[in-house]
Amino acid sequence: MRILLLHSAYGIRPAVAATADLLRLAGYVVHVPDLYEGKPVASPEHGLALRDEIGMAELYRRAAREAAATGPITVYLGLSLGAWLGQELANRDPCAAGLIMLHGFGPAPRSPRPGMAVQLHLAECDAREVAADLREWQRDMTRAGLRAETFRYPRAGHLYTDHELDDYDAPASSLTWRRIRFLLSYLCAAAY
Repeated sequence: MRILLLHSAYGIRPAVAATADLLRLAGYVVHVPDLYEGKPVASPEHGLALRDEIGMAELYRRAAREAAATGPITVYLGLSLGAWLGQELANRDPCAAGLIMLHGFGPAPRSPRPGMAVQLHLAECDAREVAADLREWQRDMTRAGLRAETFRYPRAGHLYTDHELDDYDAPASSLTWRRIRFLLSYLCAAAY
């Protein structure tokens, strides 16, 4: 199984590299493109400024170029900004079997692959902030015939899976990765 792991606006942090390594140890082929193309990110605030300087359209073009260069992607896994980019890519990829979004989500799918499995993992504080958009997203996913699971984590901060940030929540992070591993195992079994 091939996974495209898309980083947040904070860039490729040690937690992103560690996630990729854990997935590789589990036997998955993981590609982690640097959408900032080598520009170092000095702080979360600097990452947000860099995201805005590059612009969403260019970040999407870079992610799409990287996805095309890696060969067929089975699962798109995105973190915050990467969740939006992953959803956009998966919506256009007729071969995508899965979409996993952490810490954010993108616009509702226009023409998703029928049967694509979807997981969304959000901190409760983020879910409350975007409650109307989240309800609309869930309705649209159902209308599109997608098996979409939404998980909310009550005490977690925005990037709660990143152990180097104040947002980190160990129990929520652990539960998130258990749920993700379960979905990946299911997708592997379904492929055979």
